[in-house]
Amino acid sequence: MGYEHGKNFSLAEKGKKIIGFHGYAEKNLISLGPYFTTISISKSECCGDIGDCYWDDGVYESIKRFVQCQHEYVDYMIFVLAYYLKNLILLQFELYYPDEFITAVDGTFKGAPLIKRILSLVFKTSKGRISPTFGSISGTRLVLEKKGYARVGFHGWTIFYSLSAIGGYFSLLPLHPTVEQLEARGYDRGATWNN
Repeated sequence: MGYEHGKNFSLAEKGKKIIGFHGYAEKNLISLGPYFTTISISKSECCGDIGDCYWDDGVYESIKRFVQCQHEYVDYMIFVLAYYLKNLILLQFELYYPDEFITAVDGTFKGAPLIKRILSLVFKTSKGRISPTFGSISGTRLVLEKKGYARVGFHGWTIFYSLSAIGGYFSLLPLHPTVEQLEARGYDRGATWNN
């Protein structure tokens, strides 16, 4: 936005998000500064068993879609759109982004003494929806939930390319501001509209 010449700048601070702006303007914008708030993120322990490869997808603002690409056990779980795996997709669950969040993950895991795998996962949302079961329910139950918090990222372990443990990152559920409709100002000409 604007012109490509002049001095570049960035308004960012690690671990914080922008909640507003302040500055000075006359005919054009003279100065701009952000108001920040701290993002409170907590990391849960993994449920399941340690595998041979640790993975961590990090923290995101929200998760849009879950896709499972294997049926016998949870082999690949892709937490965003997997357009290049269209022919392999067996089951998917899409969230009403950006207004719906994962609040809990239920599942099961079991296996031989040396190789334990996640066998099923079910996702619960802030809108009260429950995903289809990814995988087949069998074995020891696992629950990843923190009341009043949304799941904003995942980490875990794999073994022989299968999910063997899953944990995640939690953030306070966002509070949506209440909407107030104000009386229209100006002239009463033209067509009425409301979006």
